[in-house]
Amino acid sequence: MRESATVPEIAARLRMASPTVTGLLTRLTQKGLVSRSEPVIGRRGRPRTGYRLRLPGIVASCDWDGTQLSGALFDENLNALAIHTEDLLGLTSLAQAVSRIDGLVNHLCNQRSLRRKQLPGLALSLNAASIDGQTVTSSVIPWANEHLGQALADALQLPVRLLLNQMIIAEYAKLPDPAPRSMVLLRAGDGVSAHSIEASQRMRGRHFLAGELGHITVDQNGALCGCGRRGCLETICSGPAIYLRTIEDLRHGVTSELTLSEFEKLSPRAAMDRIWQAWDAGDTFAHAMMDRVFDSLAWGVGLIVNLFDPDILVAGGYVLKDRPAWVLEVERRAQRWILHAPRRHTTLTPAQATREDEMRVVACGFHPHAIADELVLPQAPSERSKRRRAATGVQTA
Repeated sequence: MRESATVPEIAARLRMASPTVTGLLTRLTQKGLVSRSEPVIGRRGRPRTGYRLRLPGIVASCDWDGTQLSGALFDENLNALAIHTEDLLGLTSLAQAVSRIDGLVNHLCNQRSLRRKQLPGLALSLNAASIDGQTVTSSVIPWANEHLGQALADALQLPVRLLLNQMIIAEYAKLPDPAPRSMVLLRAGDGVSAHSIEASQRMRGRHFLAGELGHITVDQNGALCGCGRRGCLETICSGPAIYLRTIEDLRHGVTSELTLSEFEKLSPRAAMDRIWQAWDAGDTFAHAMMDRVFDSLAWGVGLIVNLFDPDILVAGGYVLKDRPAWVLEVERRAQRWILHAPRRHTTLTPAQATREDEMRVVACGFHPHAIADELVLPQAPSERSKRRRAATGVQTA
């Protein structure tokens, strides 16, 4: 989760002797599973050798974050070779989504003059959850299901590894040393979530449903949520919810510098940029619109702090990221909901991870020995692999 680490750091975390760790890292390096990174300056100013995972070739990584799809290529040493992001608006079926991912992988390969067969596989991060390691569920990408992994493997003719909500690892890696014991990442984007790390371990839950803050009911008679229930926090604070509520109010003729004709042409992400501009300019309607969002998110922050008592609480997602004034508003309003708030000094830290940081974490999920989510990991063997297995009498699953 820290992208790279020194021998003393690994030894302390695993409670092993440094010479033992050094020997293990040497053998892992010889096997090509680990590589040395740039030297890290220790506490006494002495440079220490850093180690990082090494990928089995140029790996494609994708992040399917609701209404946005990002893709990247990383080499064996996790250097970014190509990155591309596009909107996923108008998708209504799994087949369409698979086609977009297929096109994105082709685009990335063309950028680097690579043939798809040269890739060892694809790591795909989903804004979703897994039930019993089989069924994929998501309120923001409802067409994702248990057939997603196999459909992608068949379309790409590549091994595919599905991962869940990797962004918290990217944010954890950006925190300064020493790494905190606990962290919660509050993300307000196409959905609302609060994923956590405790004692350097991600808290996933039995069914990988931990962190679903957005599906806590706020108003039983509220708007219909993508999960099928009414009044979830997500129906108030997510980007699409804010976007649809703004359009509805504009149709009723509210006074604002925002216009209906302008908004109907925007995506939820672009709409949040426009609302931020109007809010920053003092637009009365934009302030009134966001006041309800701030209050609801502040209530969610109080819930997070009272339940988890984290060392650090990070605020991200496209609703809040790069908008420090909004983060401060949520932090200020959250104090009334936090137990012993004056003594705890809970602050919201703005998210720091870049898109490249996030995509690198996803790529790490394809490492042969990375601890990945226990989701469906279908394999689409290459023709060479099929011939080799046939020659040795091994059947392909």
